[in-house]
Amino acid sequence: MQLGFAGAYLLCLPRLASASGALYLTDRRCVDAAASAACEPAEAFQGPSVHDLPGEADAFFLSDVVADFLDEYSVLVEVLSVGLAFVLFRHFRQAQKKFSHAGKGGNRPAAALAMPKRAMEARPEAPSLQSGPEAWRQQRKACAAFSSGDLLRWAGKILDTSPDTFVEEFRDYLADTAFHSPSERASSAYALMEAAAKAGRHDIVKRFVEEVESALGIELERPRVHQALLHAHSAAGDIEKVEEALDKELQESPSGQVSSRSLATVARGYLKAGDFASAKLKLEEMRQSAFQVPTTVFHEWARNAWKDGSVRTVLAWMDEFSVPLTSEIHAGLLEGCAQTEDAAFAAAVEQRACDVGISASAAALAAMLKVRARTNDGQAAETIRKIKEIGFKAPENFWKTILWHCVESKHVECAEAIHAHLRGTPAMTYTLYKCLMKVYAYAGKYDRACDLYEELTSAGHEADAIMCSSLVKFAFKAGRSKLSKEMFERCADSGGGVRNHMW
Repeated sequence: MQLGFAGAYLLCLPRLASASGALYLTDRRCVDAAASAACEPAEAFQGPSVHDLPGEADAFFLSDVVADFLDEYSVLVEVLSVGLAFVLFRHFRQAQKKFSHAGKGGNRPAAALAMPKRAMEARPEAPSLQSGPEAWRQQRKACAAFSSGDLLRWAGKILDTSPDTFVEEFRDYLADTAFHSPSERASSAYALMEAAAKAGRHDIVKRFVEEVESALGIELERPRVHQALLHAHSAAGDIEKVEEALDKELQESPSGQVSSRSLATVARGYLKAGDFASAKLKLEEMRQSAFQVPTTVFHEWARNAWKDGSVRTVLAWMDEFSVPLTSEIHAGLLEGCAQTEDAAFAAAVEQRACDVGISASAAALAAMLKVRARTNDGQAAETIRKIKEIGFKAPENFWKTILWHCVESKHVECAEAIHAHLRGTPAMTYTLYKCLMKVYAYAGKYDRACDLYEELTSAGHEADAIMCSSLVKFAFKAGRSKLSKEMFERCADSGGGVRNHMW
């Protein structure tokens, strides 16, 4: 009996563990084995993806946990699991639903693992959860004025968390902030109005315009307010309101037709709402009126198309409506390919950009490296060379994310190219050394993990208890008994002992 009841027990572990507060990653090896054992489709066993992980969660690949248990405790597990299998079967469906909900962005399980505590902390950090009105007010006290980008990010956070306070919060901001000129204040007002429109909140757009004009004396241009309302109605999918506004514009138009700007605005809104049929009708209407479809219609869609699986549709429509590829669309499509792990389409997009003479931006190269960290097309080193060539200084968290993908795919070559790029610079932090060591461990390259330990100590870093404990195992498997003994003695001296971190 190779897996038997023990295999069934351990392969059910992610659902049981997640229901009770643990977090395991079911990689493809484990998913395939679980599906076969349970006679279920593989999709039923999928857990959260790497980029869905909460920042403080401890994550482990379950197939490695299974392997360690079967190697070290196989007899005990076989005996205990016979009885446990019947109990687990009853809870299987309920726990599976909880695990699925966590993977889709619901309440993630807490990091309370009863087994390994923390596997080299190689996952990316989660963004701050402080995004409500109170956090915004605290930021206002600390900052006299915000850049346009920061202001729009806060506008988005308030619209997400407390939309009813949007008008008052940003009216007060416009009133209290010492702008350099009235035009600068008006520009901020327009940007905030358009942020509300983008969110599909025509009610907030109207209230904001009224408050800004009455309380602050800023007279907003009627055509821009009209465009904002069109955008809001279309982003909300309100076709009736959109058509009413367009009919009114048509009646008042000296040219006797709706402007190309209005049609493009509506198409953008419908794409935001996911109403592709209505969006395409407006694009066809533009073509019939001999209007050129602007590239801006596709910018936001390209960035977010991966969320609804329409990444390939973006390029198909661009061809259909003769929209040229731009640097921004190029980067957005590549990010979509990274999120959906579509390496083949990423290569096609990259070739298209090369054919039309578009140089890859930092955002495009970063997205392409995410794709290549998951695949092995032999181009990771070249992508990193281009990143270095344009002088892109990526933050530590970016490299952590890329190395985490290398762990998942066991892509040693990509990880070593990153190491070669960062070695000898302050950017090669102790955290990144731990991430790289994890890549080696999951790929079974224990000798290289030991070499890396010697390098990081030469660079002035000191191994922590988790690394020392893991190196006992790595050095033993690599046949480096002296290092294994040294790490064992360090663990013993620290009083923590050697713990199995499931590597």
